[in-house]
Amino acid sequence: MLSSRIPYRYLLEADRHRRREVAWNGHVPEAAMPDPQQKEQRISVTDLEVLARCPFRYYVDRLAQWRPLIPLEFPDHMNPLDWGGLVHACLEYLIQPYLGQRVTLQELAKQLLGDSGGPLRKAVASLPNRFLSRLEILPIPFRQVAITRLETLLKAYFEEVAKGDCSGDFPVELELKRRVPFPGLAGLRISGQIDRIDERDNVFHVYDYKSGKSPPSKLSRDVSLGYKIQPVLYPWILAEGRSQSSAPAAFSFIFLGDSPPSEKALDPLLNVEELLKPFAEMLETGMYLPTPSETMRELEIEGADSCLFCEYASLCRRFDWGACDRYVDLVEQELSSRLLSMGRSSQQEGEI
Repeated sequence: MLSSRIPYRYLLEADRHRRREVAWNGHVPEAAMPDPQQKEQRISVTDLEVLARCPFRYYVDRLAQWRPLIPLEFPDHMNPLDWGGLVHACLEYLIQPYLGQRVTLQELAKQLLGDSGGPLRKAVASLPNRFLSRLEILPIPFRQVAITRLETLLKAYFEEVAKGDCSGDFPVELELKRRVPFPGLAGLRISGQIDRIDERDNVFHVYDYKSGKSPPSKLSRDVSLGYKIQPVLYPWILAEGRSQSSAPAAFSFIFLGDSPPSEKALDPLLNVEELLKPFAEMLETGMYLPTPSETMRELEIEGADSCLFCEYASLCRRFDWGACDRYVDLVEQELSSRLLSMGRSSQQEGEI
């Protein structure tokens, strides 16, 4: 029995269009970088991570800047991006007064936790209005919940630092911003913002805060695939910006969403120029081809879940009739160096 409420003609027409062969191959030469008409362009480290996961997603989100429509809803908590920004700002606020005083992070943590955590509670209670204004999107009853959650998170992190389970030496830089030339692409610079740099005996340690939980997958695999490129690029960016030579900086993620917060130290033995070479080729030619998860699995790239949390899945037409086979062919033709690099990374990870 046919229903008058179902738009059969529209559904049949939509199905016919979805089965139609798509001619576009991901090439957007107008969006190639660097643009000779511009004096200098930059691409951030987080932009490169998006490009590594899916070139099409990078083009849509970072270059075209298309934004999905999100229905308004009753907010009972901050979105992850705003929450992460608040946590970062509070850690900078708490540590900033100790820069240059040769106070280790462990000593700082013990001071904040002294007197049953009184100094930390006082510091959170006196946060500047520019921090607390981030909470104004929440209804009043939920603002205090967020502040309590913030204090609990900070207390848990500093407790791990005080015990020595999360490392820390003498903080020397917070939220350090640097730009360095992109190898092989004149006129394009890579920009990065390093959350914290500690130092002892001219040996540096780079820390990157994550307000969420540590991922269940192997971090080393995500690093080698370029999905998490900070452990490779931040120590390199730091070294490029220093006039004096020193040992390569160590790197750690701090996952504040874990219970308790945890530190994951990484020492990826990757050549920066070799890692960036496939990305340089994509940017220089403007080849922003979709690389859906199904395509990566078909190409036998282990762990390359490129569609994770993507808001643009409907735009790349990954679910169209024959899309997977088509994208497999296009990736092999147009992104061969990137595919070769990912294949090597997947193979090396399997051997570890």
